[in-house]
Amino acid sequence: MLKKIEIISLKKNKNKFTVMTSEGEYSFCEDTILKYYLFKGKSFSEEEFKEILENEQENELFTKTLNFISYQMRSSKEIDEYLKKYQATEIQREKIVFRLTNLGYLNDEAYARNMLDSVCLKKKGPLYLKQKLKEKGIDEAIISDALRNYSKDSQQKLIVEIVSREGQKKTHLPPKKQKQNLYEKLLRDGFESDLIGQVLSQATFVDESEATLAKEISRLQVKYRNADKKSVTMKIVANLIGKGYEYSNIIKMLKETDQENK
Repeated sequence: MLKKIEIISLKKNKNKFTVMTSEGEYSFCEDTILKYYLFKGKSFSEEEFKEILENEQENELFTKTLNFISYQMRSSKEIDEYLKKYQATEIQREKIVFRLTNLGYLNDEAYARNMLDSVCLKKKGPLYLKQKLKEKGIDEAIISDALRNYSKDSQQKLIVEIVSREGQKKTHLPPKKQKQNLYEKLLRDGFESDLIGQVLSQATFVDESEATLAKEISRLQVKYRNADKKSVTMKIVANLIGKGYEYSNIIKMLKETDQENK
């Protein structure tokens, strides 16, 4: 004779029901109670009760996941990774992702569009967007659509804005160094090199580097004070050219420094 599990009593506790069975005490949500008619006197086979327990576990996972996505949008991959932390089976993960998608809580296309808006607000480029979407497990086709919606005009406007803003902070550097620093920053921010070069080639850089050059020369003269004069000059020139200063400006400043020291 097959073993039966009988419902002896149930009691509501906040959002859950405590159910006493012939096999012990269990906690079920209202959905599970109503779906399987878990009322006093009802009996279930072991196989049927196993299904009830699995359904309850899935409901708990679903509720946790709803809370997880209530704080911000999530991708399908993020949900799958989240459920793995709770030892959800592959079937459970697939069912919950499918359920959330049907309810409109999960939408990788909308996620990608939202990410594009966020990237533009952060003043980052398309390569940054592509990297972030890949990290979130977004499908390549969806990534391609998002990148197509990031127009060249939008990118160019952002680059111009960044160059204008950041350039004002770097006028103490020689124009060549300003341009180099901006180029490297824009590359790190995910903009395409061709577009960066195009904007930088048309930009105007304010040169207020004379005072900085004078300080650099004084510092290097102290550093190389034990070398002979010719060697000192060569070392200083090489060092400063590497920092973006023009050769003619370096030589001019060195001569002025020599005159002052006489």
